[in-house]
Amino acid sequence: MDKSDLRAIPTRLSLMDDGSLLVELQVKPVWVEQIRSMQLIDETLGARLRQVENGETSEFGINSEGVLCFRERMCIPKANDLRQSILREAHSGLYAMHPGGNKMYQNFRELYWWPGLKREVMEFVRKCLVCQKVKAKHQLPSRLLQPVKIPLWKCQTPTCWTKLGERRVLGPELVADTEDKVKLIRDRLKEASDRQKSYADLKRREIEYVVGDLVFLKIHDVFHVSMLMRYRSNPSHVVAVEEIEVRPDLTFEEEPIQIIGRDVNVLRRKSVSLAKVLWSNHKAEEATWEPEEVM
Repeated sequence: MDKSDLRAIPTRLSLMDDGSLLVELQVKPVWVEQIRSMQLIDETLGARLRQVENGETSEFGINSEGVLCFRERMCIPKANDLRQSILREAHSGLYAMHPGGNKMYQNFRELYWWPGLKREVMEFVRKCLVCQKVKAKHQLPSRLLQPVKIPLWKCQTPTCWTKLGERRVLGPELVADTEDKVKLIRDRLKEASDRQKSYADLKRREIEYVVGDLVFLKIHDVFHVSMLMRYRSNPSHVVAVEEIEVRPDLTFEEEPIQIIGRDVNVLRRKSVSLAKVLWSNHKAEEATWEPEEVM
């Protein structure tokens, strides 16, 4: 949580036995104040507040900070900006580590409540650009598991090689016994394969793409649709791009926008003042040293 999001409330001073002074400060998020004030103008929560005041409900109550709570969880008003700020803090704040949807929901539901909470938490995590890029390999694999092809077997007898079904007159009892064992092996292999497929398919799903869908693509020499991971758009992912005016010869004019350093280059007979210039359309590490007199 950013320091600007915290507010100090009354300080308590204590004098210790050794003469030292202990200062206790309590801080709380600023949006707790926003929650309390916006609950008053929320139509649904306003009605709940009146029920609490009249003693008409036991599931809702008011905590020590004056905030309406549902079963000891703060009720969040129907204000998209407020809910999004709380979700961002819980998922990608300074002390958060981009938890998955289920983990975030379990932690979230202990403190906050609003209708459709789980759905909004899951949707927020799915649209997180960092999670989409970094955790793509942990997402559910696309396509159902393909069944394992059981190979055809040949059995060897002491007298000859034969394919299953091609009975020979010589040693019929031995051939029949061997074929029965091979059939049993194939049946057990198929049973194990089917069981493994049924378990694996519970964590897999068929994904179809249509023209216009946005996806992440893992670069590889050979392309396959299984390398695509669906991208979930979010307005916060849009980055403003400054337009560059390009000349007919495909060059463009660079303009200095800031001097980020100064130095003096001492030569044999004179000294040259230099300025480290940050240019438009370039990063700080691409700044160059230029004579100060021409800037």
